[in-house]
Amino acid sequence: MTDYLLEIEDLEGLSQRTFRNADESGPQLVNCYLKSDVEKRALEVWGSWGLLEKALDIRRRQAKEEDRRREGLNALITLLKKVKKESTRKHVETEVYGDPQKRVELLQGSARVVFYAIASNTVVMIIKLLSYLYTGSASMLSEAIHSLVDVLNQCLLAFGITQSIRKPDLSHPYGFSRARYVYSLISGIGIFFLGCGVTVYHGINSIMYPPILSHLPAAFVVLAGSLLVEGATLIAAIRQVQISAAETKMSFKDFGMKLS
Repeated sequence: MTDYLLEIEDLEGLSQRTFRNADESGPQLVNCYLKSDVEKRALEVWGSWGLLEKALDIRRRQAKEEDRRREGLNALITLLKKVKKESTRKHVETEVYGDPQKRVELLQGSARVVFYAIASNTVVMIIKLLSYLYTGSASMLSEAIHSLVDVLNQCLLAFGITQSIRKPDLSHPYGFSRARYVYSLISGIGIFFLGCGVTVYHGINSIMYPPILSHLPAAFVVLAGSLLVEGATLIAAIRQVQISAAETKMSFKDFGMKLS
């Protein structure tokens, strides 16, 4: 019927033949028109095969236009859904984590503090290592390893922070803002298992085999140097928290509670 653009009314008067239906799920017998009779009726309705071909060509173009219109409408609906979803996500993220630009500025400030901590712990590690080489003290070697673990953990934190402020790309359309939590978790596990493990081992070893106190001046020098360097990092961290609290119009205490 569609091949000849005929309606049901156009087939009135044509003889029908009854055949057994090959589809077992349908009726056993079906009535069919002969193709030759349908072609003759189509020629009577359209006048010539050329006119029928033109009508068929117009019908095909209309069907293609309808398909393109439907595809374009579906693409528009999909785009609107994505825009709405992204807008909702940004709104929720802003409500929970604050304005994105301010969040980036805060993270950049946090990154500065972490880089200060990396530098200070590296200096402390070098001081302890030099003290070990000078005195041969196992305690100084243990402390140097402990500072090395701190440096590695802070490098993980710095990497996580720098990753989290990257802009979204095709592979990560929702950005990298959660990366800092992943690396903070890895850093925390590292501090617990490595730093704590070295400390526990050294403590048990010192109880079982009490060391002989020696080279006390070198130990006091290392202690004083560590206090100065770590104190400078602590002051930098406190100043950064004060700056961040002032930018968010919060008190130092409230801002610290929010971060915790």
